[in-house]
Amino acid sequence: MAALWRHAVDHSPFYRHAAALGRGPVQLTELPTLDKSDLVGRFDELVTDASLRRSDLEARLHGRAPRHGSGADRYRMAISSGSTGSPAIVAFDGNEWVGLIVNAARARAVAGPRPGGIIRSAKIGSPSRWHLSTQVPATLSDPRKPSRVLDASDPIESITAELTAHPPTILSAYPSVLRRLLVAQQAGRLDIAPTQVFASGEHLGDATRALAREVWGVEVFDQYVATEVGFIAVQCPAHDGYHVLDDHVVVEVVDDRGDPCAAGETGDVLVTALHARTLPLIRYRIGDRAASADGPCGCGHAGPRLASTEGVDRDVLGFRADGKHSAGNVEVHPVAITAIVDRLPVGSWIVRHDPDALHLEVTAPSGDFDASSVRAQLAEVLATAGAHRGVDVRVDVVASIDAGPGGKAARFRRRGEPHEA
Repeated sequence: MAALWRHAVDHSPFYRHAAALGRGPVQLTELPTLDKSDLVGRFDELVTDASLRRSDLEARLHGRAPRHGSGADRYRMAISSGSTGSPAIVAFDGNEWVGLIVNAARARAVAGPRPGGIIRSAKIGSPSRWHLSTQVPATLSDPRKPSRVLDASDPIESITAELTAHPPTILSAYPSVLRRLLVAQQAGRLDIAPTQVFASGEHLGDATRALAREVWGVEVFDQYVATEVGFIAVQCPAHDGYHVLDDHVVVEVVDDRGDPCAAGETGDVLVTALHARTLPLIRYRIGDRAASADGPCGCGHAGPRLASTEGVDRDVLGFRADGKHSAGNVEVHPVAITAIVDRLPVGSWIVRHDPDALHLEVTAPSGDFDASSVRAQLAEVLATAGAHRGVDVRVDVVASIDAGPGGKAARFRRRGEPHEA
């Protein structure tokens, strides 16, 4: 932690200006917190490489060449819009990416030994090439181990057909996708028997856990992951909270005043990424809530744990079907929308929807923003899913997007819902 602080103060203008405490030994709780608005709006001051600029990474994101002399091509990048709707861009150098990948492998190891015999894995994640759920499996790809990386935005019929044809022993997916797969297996539309199941990216509810035990006879291993820092905390076979990967990150749970919460008390999560040197994230307010645990885990490990986490609970969006291929409603996973919208040069965004409409509202678009092109892309997503062509797709520029009491704006809202998130 001391080495990270010295590096940040010496090389990052943001931390240099914030370093009234100096670069010597400090207490973590004495350091300033970092908000997502800082990560988005002050990226160029935060990074420790003066040649790296957010605008150059955005150019790569949109398929354009960065400016001459830019350091953008030397870094791997990932994006996450988070709960605020403003895209955060994160950059990793080669060493940092190796560390993140090693940590991902170790997170799996916490779940215990892999199943015996031939390992066949399937990962169902975001369609975006810039998302960790796409980049991590691609990096870990091993031709000796059969694996599939599937798109969560594909129709559930396509996903179930692929899994039935290539049944995995290890399955990883968003909880919302797991629920749909479990229901499909109950209905006889899927036939797999995974021996290890992992969930991440959304809130994993008790109902989905119970259904996995009933249908597949397995306990789901929940994993707390964030684009900005990678794996944060994971479950072991005891399923007694979440083990913080504490040589990779430091996790604090604080109240509204920034004071530490007592064990079992829910508060805001602050994460410090010990490996991050390109983009130091010290006491980063990640936008989630959690409660810390007291005492050792049932597995006997005495390291820090979280008793619970409160991530996003996403449901699939339902739209009126075209009547030709299906009746009633068709389902579209939110990642099909975010894969388009997260790349837009806008300040923030929100989707208001019901079975007959998908309305995207954006703020502060740049000169590269083309509303008609975005509308066409969204309409194509609905058409591919089998939605009725009469579904009203709109893209509107608005002055502001309202937020709830905690400062967050739910990115997907049913039309007519109250404005508070």
